[in-house]
This record gives sequence, C-alpha cells and structure tokens, in this order.
Amino acid sequence: MRRKLPAIYNEPMHLYQPRYTLTALREVELENLQVRIVRARHSNARIARALDWLRFGAVASPIMFVVLSVVWWVGSSACGARP
Repeated sequence: MRRKLPAIYNEPMHLYQPRYTLTALREVELENLQVRIVRARHSNARIARALDWLRFGAVASPIMFVVLSVVWWVGSSACGARP
C-alpha cells in the first residue's frame, strides 16, 4: 500500500513573506495546519482499518485451520478412511 506523503510546509522560504504581517502569516499557517491535521486523521483512519483486517486475518487463520482439521478428521472417520 503506497500513498503520497504531504509536502513540507514550514520551510523558511515559505514563511518569509515580507509583504505580509506576522499576524496574517500566523493566521494562514494555522488554517493550513488544521487542514493537514484533518488529512492526517483521515489517512490514519484508512490505515487503521487496513491493519484491523490484517489483525483479523492473523487471528482467524489458525482458528480456521483448527476448525477445518476437525471437520476433515470427523469426516474421514465417518467414512472409515482413517485407520
């Protein structure tokens, strides 16, 4: 699973804007920070769901093996195939 990484925002040349006041820059940067937080939250939720399915598979596969082994053992003993 590959995904794009966000660009680096707080580089000095991005923040150095002599045409704008420090207050205006801070306001815009805080808005951008909130957008990045929301994007990270959504990205983390998608990754968490994928990991939950992997954990479920890791737990379910041995259980399925045991269940299918018991079914095979019972079925083979009913047919008389087992010595």
